Amino acid sequence: LEAAHLAAFEMVKGYAKIPVAEEADIVITHGGFVGINHYQTAKAGFAAIGALKKDGYLISIANFTDKKDIVGSVMYKTVLALLALTSSEELVRVLHSKDWPFIPDQWQVQKWASLFDKIPLNHYFYYAPQLKGMQTNGLPGVNAQAFCEEEDFSKVVLATIEHIRTLEGKKNLKIVWLSDGPYAIPYVK
Repeated sequence: LEAAHLAAFEMVKGYAKIPVAEEADIVITHGGFVGINHYQTAKAGFAAIGALKKDGYLISIANFTDKKDIVGSVMYKTVLALLALTSSEELVRVLHSKDWPFIPDQWQVQKWASLFDKIPLNHYFYYAPQLKGMQTNGLPGVNAQAFCEEEDFSKVVLATIEHIRTLEGKKNLKIVWLSDGPYAIPYVK
C-alpha cells in the first residue's frame, strides 16, 4: 500500500510541478476557480512561494464569488488580523504557545504565514473587484485597488507593477505570470 501511495505521489508531482528558470522579483498569480474568497486565495499565495525571490513581490488577482463572506469565517478573520497586525514569526509563535486555544480555520492563516516568511507583508498585493469600498485593514498586504480606479484586472496589475517599479527605483525586474494559479507548484530547475 505504501508503494502504491508513493507511486501516486510521484505521478501527481509530475503534473503539479512547473519548472521556472529562476526566482522572480514579481510573481503574478490568480485565485482560479477555488479563489471564491480571501480564505481560499491562500492556496494561490502558498503555491507562488517557489517562484518568488526572497523579499520579492506577489500580485494576486481573484474573483470573490462566495455568497456567504468574501473574506472568510469570523474565526479566519480573527487569526488573519493577528497576522496583519504583527508578522509571520509572531503569529507562529502565538499559535505554538501552550496558552493558545485552537481556532478552526487558523491553518489557512498559517499558509499565509509561510508566504510572509519569504516576502514582507507589504510586498503582497491583492485585487478582487468585490473588495471595492470595503474596509480591508484586517487583511495582510496591500489592496491593489489603491493604484487603479478601473476594475479591469490587467489595468490593476499594470498599475501595481508600475507602483513596485517606483518602489524599486525603476530598475528592471524579472516578472513571472503563474497561469495555473493555485493548481501548480513552481520550482527553480
